[in-house]
Amino acid sequence: MKTQDMEPPEHYLPYNPIRRFADEITLPDNAVDKFPNKIGPRIIFLPDTKQILKIGYGITRSEAEAMRLLTSQTSVPVARVDRVSERGDSGYILMSQLEGQPLADVWPALTPEARACLMQDLRGYIQEWRTLRGDYYGALGHQPCQDIFFKHFPMRKESNVEYGPYKTRSEYNAGIKRALQMSRPPETSDARDEALLDKIETLNDSVIVFTHGDLHRDNILVKNGKITGILDWGSSGYSIMDREYYEARSRARNPEWKAALESVFAGEIDMITYSILEQVDKELVVYSGM
Repeated sequence: MKTQDMEPPEHYLPYNPIRRFADEITLPDNAVDKFPNKIGPRIIFLPDTKQILKIGYGITRSEAEAMRLLTSQTSVPVARVDRVSERGDSGYILMSQLEGQPLADVWPALTPEARACLMQDLRGYIQEWRTLRGDYYGALGHQPCQDIFFKHFPMRKESNVEYGPYKTRSEYNAGIKRALQMSRPPETSDARDEALLDKIETLNDSVIVFTHGDLHRDNILVKNGKITGILDWGSSGYSIMDREYYEARSRARNPEWKAALESVFAGEIDMITYSILEQVDKELVVYSGM
């Protein structure tokens, strides 16, 4: 099969990401696009070599470097990175396939005891990657922050708007304020904004830890009662301690999964901080809805 034969959904990308890297990638005839109808980068399985090719817009070296860092310094089960390339706003990572099923698929059939064991494993892995401390806030390689607060749609047109990397918590907080400002149409602010800016200033924990940033059940593989893989490190990077819980909890839709997250992060949840971050997150989409 020729590389150009594998077209992504035309409504998502104006170009074929495979074609962009045609000088580096040749897909075999039996390559399988695992999610052909899903918006986002293509996830392609290569059966002969048991590899996964993740390719498309927004794929960066930072994601690959995150997996390499975890492989070298922790026991967190992540894919082996075999090749990575980045051109402009697109890239690809060729990696090993991890065994297991998404936790979301098996969750309904798990006993409370089995769920508790998996959550204990997850807690252990999170504690491991949190031992990886940074001296800046941002993606690996001193790249901009990937936190949800910096990913919302801006309402002001300014070129090259990036958030971070930041050296201090004060700079990080200033970045959140900037994102809030960018989320409003020009000349728009109100008393709520001023009060929220004051609350942001109270968040001053300066500890910088490595974070996944997108923990949900589809990104956790399990087999025989054990976690066999943590997927999708595209949002990972050094950030605030509260980021991991906030982003995982805010994306959770299943009540039982929400309760499970409470056990994973037991003893460290600061609901005052959570409520401030939640207010920031909501205010960022007041005008855009995105």
